[in-house]
Amino acid sequence: MPIGHAVPPLLTDVDCNLFSGCGKTTNARHVLNYYSHLPSSRSCPGGKAPLTPERLEAVSALLDAFGNCRTVMNANASKFASLFSVDFDSAGALCSASLQTMLLERTRVARRPEGEPNFNVFYQMLAGVDAKTRRELQLDVSSSSSSSEQPNLFMTPLTRAEDKYRASQAWSAVCDAFKTIGASSAESGAVHSALAAIFHLGAASVARGVAGAGKAPQFARPQAAQRAAQCLGTTLEDLSRAVFQPGQTSSSGALNRKLRPSSADQSPPDGTEALEGFAVGLYQEVFNALVFLINRCLSSPHSNAHHSVLVLDDPGFQNPSSCGRFQGASLEDLCANYLQERLQLMFHERTISSLHERYVQEQVMRDSSIWEEIFTATYILILY
Repeated sequence: MPIGHAVPPLLTDVDCNLFSGCGKTTNARHVLNYYSHLPSSRSCPGGKAPLTPERLEAVSALLDAFGNCRTVMNANASKFASLFSVDFDSAGALCSASLQTMLLERTRVARRPEGEPNFNVFYQMLAGVDAKTRRELQLDVSSSSSSSEQPNLFMTPLTRAEDKYRASQAWSAVCDAFKTIGASSAESGAVHSALAAIFHLGAASVARGVAGAGKAPQFARPQAAQRAAQCLGTTLEDLSRAVFQPGQTSSSGALNRKLRPSSADQSPPDGTEALEGFAVGLYQEVFNALVFLINRCLSSPHSNAHHSVLVLDDPGFQNPSSCGRFQGASLEDLCANYLQERLQLMFHERTISSLHERYVQEQVMRDSSIWEEIFTATYILILY
């Protein structure tokens, strides 16, 4: 499609799907990068395009940090589905853009598959935050020699120098990306504080053998819990009430039970599930805030969209057994695989089955027996 021409009505959506690690996200961003070079509509505020290469690069850096992680199948796997909408006016000029996210694997914050880390942003923050912010978030206390020996329920800090350097460089890109999308220092600071609070809550843990007989669970390390409370702008008492109060742990219901220890002597202490659910819910709110900031940057309140192109990027097919992990897939993997199968079936129906039916109606193909395998969707699913 030549740049500056009207958007063809047939070009309405682009879907990138296949195995995890095959380059779906990269190709989806190539498509978005093409649209970011199109001329913008005159209705845009100040004549500035809502989707520029610089903004797209910033959005990509933020989504990589907050929604990606390393898995056994992919060094930087997307753990959420994103749907970009690129809108055009009647003249074919770019007038607005927006982002929707779905299926975030938020339970990874509290429970990670064996051998896999948490989301990238936590390690990037711990490695790259400046000294002033580190003191404000009290991460300097958590990274001291005495505190580093204490386990963290949610993550293990990086140890290799090269990993710390790469994470530090990525954090610099994240900070620059916040500025590019127009986030104020207070807004980005609130996100940083929430991330630090999740880290401190992992260090606080839950005391064993305290709950029961009418006693509420307690933090195992009150000092770490106090740091988390300060990051969230509340008191330790209010934080403990929010985490451990009965009936307030519904957000942990989606946690994957398969990742729990099975033996009785290794069962988690009372209150651990409540703490995990609180951390999971808090990270979901952080991710929602990030999407809000991105949409505020990309959208145009005065746009008059006549055409839209949807670009879908979703988690790829997950098969951990192909990489030597035979404990079974998680609920999130099941959802990702189901989504991939439905998309593959839709693709088969739109591009092959419907075309075959049209050929049969018009008697274009008199003998289609040799094509039966292609026209059957079962063979498409067998490939995956």
